[in-house]
Amino acid sequence: MEHVDAEPACAVPRASRLCAQSTVPSTPDRSPPEPSAGYPEGWFAVAFSHQLRPGRVVSARLAGRPVVVWRDAENRVLVSGAYCPHLGAHLGHGGRVVDGLLRCPFHGFRFDGSGACVDTPSGAPPPSGRLQMMRTREVNGMVLVHAPAADAPAGEAPGWEVEGLPDDGEWLPNRTRTWRVRCHLHDIAEHAVDTNHLWAMHLLGRLTEVQPVRFEGPRLRTAYDAVQFLPRPFPSRGLVRARFSINAEGLGFIVGDVQVRTPWYSPVVRLVMAATPVTPHSVDLRVSARLRRTSPCGAARLLTPAVRVADRVAARIAIFLFAREVGAEVRIWEHKAYLDDPSLIEPDAGIRAHRAWSRQFYSRGR
Repeated sequence: MEHVDAEPACAVPRASRLCAQSTVPSTPDRSPPEPSAGYPEGWFAVAFSHQLRPGRVVSARLAGRPVVVWRDAENRVLVSGAYCPHLGAHLGHGGRVVDGLLRCPFHGFRFDGSGACVDTPSGAPPPSGRLQMMRTREVNGMVLVHAPAADAPAGEAPGWEVEGLPDDGEWLPNRTRTWRVRCHLHDIAEHAVDTNHLWAMHLLGRLTEVQPVRFEGPRLRTAYDAVQFLPRPFPSRGLVRARFSINAEGLGFIVGDVQVRTPWYSPVVRLVMAATPVTPHSVDLRVSARLRRTSPCGAARLLTPAVRVADRVAARIAIFLFAREVGAEVRIWEHKAYLDDPSLIEPDAGIRAHRAWSRQFYSRGR
């Protein structure tokens, strides 16, 4: 697991609406509750797009089972169960893609994009030799797989599609980080509406709601303006303003654009946070930061070379800061308890609504 040290907090003006206190048990049981309803339905990340170089097979885990990810000859992303149906070799350990087919490292059986075994070195392919293929989408630099509800009929189509945000304009390459976190999936999912922690942990104050939290079927949308109070030794305290536009799709995929405003430079940064249940008590957390190229207008075009350099530097700073702040969250998540009946206060209304909204992703009987 990657750990990123946070900058020390500094003394800044108190933002009362973000610093309200709530009571918690003095000796909580730190074990997350057993998920009696099983894993939730939704679209969950199993890889970053840039990991899938030609010929490469990537291993991942989703909801208690190992999977493998690769690209075929048409550059389509494919995800299947990890074990060869012949004698059970793990296709992610020594397997590779040859002429667009997934080749088993044990006996050389080859599988096409439908999961069918189409070639063996020593005879006709076995009729029952098929991989279990999964519905896959590539969105905002992530490879997402659909995980059905626990009681969904086998082969049932997803009830909704993951959309992400349009990749319009010119964007610099994604910069990424990954953690394996011992926590409840909901601890991360609730991050989208927990504005009450932004001051205490991230020095984001003076929040102004631009778009109230809106739940639309499997999607959640909200937007707010905030001021980033810079830690020491930065002299320009409170000069960094930003608008956060947040879009969550199900419990595993949050993508948002941050329009940064400073007196000297105002980039747009796209942040993605994808949480994938690995076991009932652990989550793979993948995050990325991507910066939209700044396009100078008029006489400012003379500064284009300098702006290009500033964009590249800002992209590196963005993932560093994002990873640092997420790393601080990870340290909290790994040592907190997920409480079924927390002592919420008035600013926590979004968490209460989020928990009610989340029930739709579990079995239909709930």
